[in-house]
Amino acid sequence: MCVCVCVFVLKIKPPLITQVLTRLNHMNVAISYTAVMKLITGISEQHKAPIKKWVKEGTIFQFVGDNVDKTVGVRHIRTDHRSTLVHMYSLLAVRARVDPPPPIFDFSPPDLTKMKVSYFLPNQADVDALRSNLHVIVSRVLADHMEF
Repeated sequence: MCVCVCVFVLKIKPPLITQVLTRLNHMNVAISYTAVMKLITGISEQHKAPIKKWVKEGTIFQFVGDNVDKTVGVRHIRTDHRSTLVHMYSLLAVRARVDPPPPIFDFSPPDLTKMKVSYFLPNQADVDALRSNLHVIVSRVLADHMEF
């Protein structure tokens, strides 16, 4: 739990991380910045060996990514005390345990020289749909802005 908190603080304010960790260390709540970095490096080193083995075996990986955007607001905004924006992106490679899905775009593009130009132009159904949509929009604008 301590490592997660320290890494999260590291993402928010890199210049202040050593001061924060030093204060937490004196209260016996956290470990030092150097110890956190050594712990993270040690954890990542332990995971390299199985991944290298899986890559040599031809294992397929699925990549999963997600972003987290958070605004940490303040009660009273001043020039030196503003809201903090936290932007993080998490990327994860997961070993695929099932067959990979087929490609989404598995088609050959059509030959554009053999297609008629009328294929790209609006037809009567498109014009009718546009007309009915405009009737609704115009009636809403008139109802909102005309005084009766």
